Amino acid sequence: RCWALAQAWQATGGKAIFVSRCPDALRARVESSGIGFIPIEGSHPEEADLEKTLAELAQVKQGPAPSTRPWLVLDGYHFSRGLEMELRRLGLKVATIDDNARRFFAAHWILNGNVHARQLRYRRAKGTKVALGPRYFIFSEEIRKAGKRRKAVRKDVRKILVTMGGADPSNQTLKVLRAIERAALPRVSVLAIAGTANRRVAQLKKFARKCCARCRVIQWTPRIGAEMAKADLGIGSAGRIATEMAYLGLPGLRIVLADNQRGLIRKIHRERAAINLGWHRWLTPGRIAVHLRRLIGNVALRRKMSDKGRRMFDGKGTDRIVKILESL
Repeated sequence: RCWALAQAWQATGGKAIFVSRCPDALRARVESSGIGFIPIEGSHPEEADLEKTLAELAQVKQGPAPSTRPWLVLDGYHFSRGLEMELRRLGLKVATIDDNARRFFAAHWILNGNVHARQLRYRRAKGTKVALGPRYFIFSEEIRKAGKRRKAVRKDVRKILVTMGGADPSNQTLKVLRAIERAALPRVSVLAIAGTANRRVAQLKKFARKCCARCRVIQWTPRIGAEMAKADLGIGSAGRIATEMAYLGLPGLRIVLADNQRGLIRKIHRERAAINLGWHRWLTPGRIAVHLRRLIGNVALRRKMSDKGRRMFDGKGTDRIVKILESL
């Protein structure tokens, strides 16, 4: 989402720079899109993080007007109210992206575009504003482009897309591929997108070769929106991927990989835009296969899911966030 926001900001003529500690593959992806990247050795609360961030911001050309001062967007559960207050004291504009509302906030803005965000209670300092709910979900330009066409839900499922996000540390992709093998779907092709930080790509490709003749594994693609749009059914994680699939009208099964995904997928499940399979540790390939066969055999349910998902988002959240950043 930070990458998508940075791209949207640069499209308005602004300049975006990441200050982060992340895997080399993710850094290369950011830099390949024309966004600046400044690596740090240690993240907040280590003092070196703030020192380097401030030193780099000092190099950014600033003017006296508030609109010419840089924004600092924080995205991570390790950031704190103390950091936000210090950054504001230094004259910076601060926005915090947060999914959980588990601490006190002192940024200028709190951003949470998830479908359940308005149900959360954010404790915040006086003057801290909130942008909550699906009107503010940050979609990438590639996803928004793919969502411009209304998805046609075919009677027969011909293509399944599998993706668990960037890393998939518990290897749920392999579990899903085992489920697809068990479901015995000879006329269905499968594309599994492992993720830029997934270290098991070789293992997944080896299994895919014996899983079925029409199963393919790739690490990442810049056209993930287009791949979602071409798929008839999606099996993915219950966080950002679930939201993107809902927006594109892609029905399917969602797996909870982290605590911060629970509220989001419960809301999507209640709206009947996808089926929540629950916590990943409780799932077996056999159980996934049962749900998969049932959904493939129920075109009416898949069409209803697709319609419900598309109604939840208008795709303009990124533009609204950019306007918020421009306004202060």
